[in-house]
This record gives sequence, structure tokens and C-alpha cells, in this order.
Amino acid sequence: MKQFLLFVLLGPSLGGLVLFILVLPALAFAAGEGIRFSLVQLQAWAVTLPAFYLLGVVPASIVGLLDAFLRQRRLALPVRILFCGAAGFLAGFFPAIAAIAMGFIQGPWLVLLGLPGLVAGAGCSALAGAICKLTRP
Repeated sequence: MKQFLLFVLLGPSLGGLVLFILVLPALAFAAGEGIRFSLVQLQAWAVTLPAFYLLGVVPASIVGLLDAFLRQRRLALPVRILFCGAAGFLAGFFPAIAAIAMGFIQGPWLVLLGLPGLVAGAGCSALAGAICKLTRP
């Protein structure tokens, strides 16, 4: 249960941080602007944190349930990290489904939308596995 809460509490904020630090500058580069990073991005991340939790708690909980299922099946930690990262990548498209369906987001840069879910899913799974190893008698 602690590991599931880790996904729900840490996953959306970690995915949002990856979105602001990696994905948005890459999309700005694709639009023809230069890559710039400033403190304003971190301030914007802190302001939009409630929105990340609103949109990301369902995908994070799904990936957390997958991790719990895989842990129950006694799969090795690298396999769990791989599966949870892939599920997080697919779940990363959930908040943008409407924009993708309407055609607002298209082209090869569309793949970048799954990157926050990939990092959050794999990172939370690795952290949950490390916590499980530390708390095991």
C-alpha cells in the first residue's frame, strides 16, 4: 500500500517536472524557437502542480496498480521498471487525448507527450522497489 501511495503522490509531480524541463523546451525547439531554460519554468511548475495532480492521479494510480500486480507475481525489479515505464508512457497520452483527437498536436513530436509518464512510471517503480528491499526483513 505504501508503494501505491508513492505512485499517486510522487508520479504527477515528477511527470510535471519532466514536462517543464524537457518536453516544453523540445516542443519550442520544434516550433523554431531556441531552447531556453529559466527559473520561470520552475515557478510555472509550482503554480501548475494542482493541475498535474488533477490530470495525473488516474494514470499514476493505474501504473501503481500495475507495479503492485507485477510485484505480487514476483517479477524482477528491472522487468517491473520496464513494464511500468512503458505503461507510464502510454498513460502519459491520457491528459492530451482531446487535443490529439482534434488535431492540435500532430507529427513526430507527439511522442514527447509520453516522456513524462515514462520517467514518472519508471522512477516511481524503481523507488518502490528500493523501498521494498529496504523494508523487507
